Amino acid sequence: MTDGRVPPASPNRHIAARPAWRCRVCAAPWPCQPAKLQLRREFAHDHVALAIYLCLRMYDAIADELQLRSGAVDPAAYFGRFIGWTRPWRQGSSAAPGLAGAGEQAAPPQEVEHIEQRDQEQHDAG
Repeated sequence: MTDGRVPPASPNRHIAARPAWRCRVCAAPWPCQPAKLQLRREFAHDHVALAIYLCLRMYDAIADELQLRSGAVDPAAYFGRFIGWTRPWRQGSSAAPGLAGAGEQAAPPQEVEHIEQRDQEQHDAG
């Protein structure tokens, strides 16, 4: 994404259905794995903009959750779901983005796709 605009939604674009914040295509909690990959590609040269964009979406999701259910929300869960996976990756690592520890490098996108596909298959089977 070079001009700062989010591309228009297409029928197969993995976007959130509010107020439940589930993907309109696959019904997984948004951002789903395909949405994360799509967002990584769109914001490939601006990781800060990606984090800011998702921070705004997280704020909206928390506000929607509080309107739907008056109970407490788990900030750590929302952070992990919306922002934690956005850490920039560097070549030469085996850790998934957002999961690398201090001083570790995150995985390149090809490896992330494999990890995310495996996780989705395990979720679907379970």
